[in-house]
Amino acid sequence: MNKEMQMVDREWRVGVCAHCLVPLVPEQVTSSHAVFCSLHCQKQAESVRYVRRAIRDGRIADPKTAVVVRNNMIVFLALDIAYVRPQVPQELRVGVLTRNGGMCVECNEVPATEVDHISGGSQAPENLRGLCRSCHEMKPRGAVPDDLTRDGNGKVDDTPTAAVLQTAWLAAIRASEPLGDTPEWHNLRRCANEHIDTRFGWLTHQILCDQPASPAHQEETWKSQWAQIRSDYLAWARSSTHL
Repeated sequence: MNKEMQMVDREWRVGVCAHCLVPLVPEQVTSSHAVFCSLHCQKQAESVRYVRRAIRDGRIADPKTAVVVRNNMIVFLALDIAYVRPQVPQELRVGVLTRNGGMCVECNEVPATEVDHISGGSQAPENLRGLCRSCHEMKPRGAVPDDLTRDGNGKVDDTPTAAVLQTAWLAAIRASEPLGDTPEWHNLRRCANEHIDTRFGWLTHQILCDQPASPAHQEETWKSQWAQIRSDYLAWARSSTHL
């Protein structure tokens, strides 16, 4: 059975990845890497929580928030990619942001506040530039770099089903309405239910439903319970390795 099918056949419990619900290997559960099978899944879970909040609290109607959700959340989830690059070292970051007189190199109107990788994930100085947040969010997306794909293998989810769901998501976002009983959200729910046996269909359902299967997909639950859940995972791993 492949990973996509496992996601919808299982319920969350201590001992499975808190994002994709695939069983974890006890020996690989450590204090710094406890509840997810990979950093990739950890980052995708953060995206799920962000989108759930944005479509419920009305921020999705803000144009800038809509761009972030569309380009850096939904497209990433649809393709099965995640922003997992390490942070740019502080000294290098300061050097990049102070180029061009400290101004955004794209619009040259406001200060640069974010470091952009021009192509791929290389942190070579010539591959970095300083952008303002607006220009960074509006940056056209080209080919997906390998280092953003799962396991760095260069593969993306380019199935027809993922494309159909992504189209339904984009229509809902363009409507600029919080999650509710509108034609666009109704259509997205229908698509998610029809394709819940796929990875992106299941994730879409987790975002839209009132109570997601995993606590890592619910902001309020995760804020209040993540420390205890992490402790439970570590205890599970210790007991499992001594069986």
